[in-house]
Amino acid sequence: MEYGGPAPPPGRPHRCFFRLYAVDEILPIKAGTSNSQLLGALKRHTLAETKLMGTYGR
Repeated sequence: MEYGGPAPPPGRPHRCFFRLYAVDEILPIKAGTSNSQLLGALKRHTLAETKLMGTYGR
C-alpha cells in the first residue's frame, strides 16, 4: 500500500488535514482493514500523535 500525497482539484488552494502517529512497532494491517480496526490497533501501539494541516493548490 502506498500514499501519493494530496491531489486537490484545480482552482483555489485547499486545506488538507492529516493525523500523524508514532507507533512502537509495524502494525499488522492488511488491505481492507476497517477504520475502526485501524484505530483499535493504533490505540494499543501509539507513542505520540499530532495533527497537521497543509494548504495545497494546482
